[in-house]
Amino acid sequence: MVVAAVLAVGWIRYYFLNSGGITELADADATEEDEDEDEGEPRTTPYYFSLNPVFVVNFVGRWQTRFLQVNVEGPTRDSSIKKHITTHLLQIRNNIVLLMNSKIYDDLITAEGKELLRKEVLTELKKILRKETGNDEIEDVYFTSFVMQ
Repeated sequence: MVVAAVLAVGWIRYYFLNSGGITELADADATEEDEDEDEGEPRTTPYYFSLNPVFVVNFVGRWQTRFLQVNVEGPTRDSSIKKHITTHLLQIRNNIVLLMNSKIYDDLITAEGKELLRKEVLTELKKILRKETGNDEIEDVYFTSFVMQ
């Protein structure tokens, strides 16, 4: 029953928040004209990206299968990174799902385990972007939602 509720919440969030794989969370005051002028160049105000939909994976618990729901977001100072993420979103999602799926409950229950997973997700995202585009200018990734069942 609880698993169904978690999955339903994830589906509802996906349905209402997904607008094509990546969502611009900030930079609302920037005009399209501004983006065209400095496209690909670093700037002081970060661009924020969100890897939508939220990740929902199963992983191994002590005596049962567990579920993990995570929303991954992060900043970059390079506007072209957001386009690269959209272009390579299938590969990014695949690799992150496999990474999360390889974890065990005892590792993820601790703050240190969550932090290690966050760093591994950042490393994997940068690795894919470096390989595919030669540009991995992502500052960090954050888990803005982290639910284990």
